[in-house]
Amino acid sequence: MMDSVKSISIAPDAFDVVIYSRKKALRCSMAEIPYYKRNTAGVNALAGSDTIDGMSIIYPDTTDVLVVTESGKINRFDVKGLQRSSRYKAGSSVIRLSSSDSINSIFGVNDGQSLHVITRNNKIDINIAEIPRLSSASAGSKVIPMKGDNIVKISVTKNQ
Repeated sequence: MMDSVKSISIAPDAFDVVIYSRKKALRCSMAEIPYYKRNTAGVNALAGSDTIDGMSIIYPDTTDVLVVTESGKINRFDVKGLQRSSRYKAGSSVIRLSSSDSINSIFGVNDGQSLHVITRNNKIDINIAEIPRLSSASAGSKVIPMKGDNIVKISVTKNQ
């Protein structure tokens, strides 16, 4: 398997990062990620054979974690529900997934933000405050209609 760069973020050591695969997520401190020169192989972030599908910065004022699945389910839970761990651990479950579902995106969010979802057939804007708070063991809420559709892009922005 060949490695590739999917995204790059710049964040101070005081912030946390959530690294996630299709099924699990790991939260660790940015301070645990060592500095290297640009031509090095880097370090392992998530233990196990799962491919890393993304990462998200957890800012100090973040109150909740928001998980969006490929089937359109959303799980929102208190940021304390995803405990900080050391780098290169297996990660933990952040949503109860069906056998055919997987994590699309994970964000650190607050009530004053909105989730913007673009699918092949639709554009949906959801205020974070309107998404129910559940637990990291929950199956989430079906919020995004996905029948015959696919997620193209998801982002979180501050409300105007």
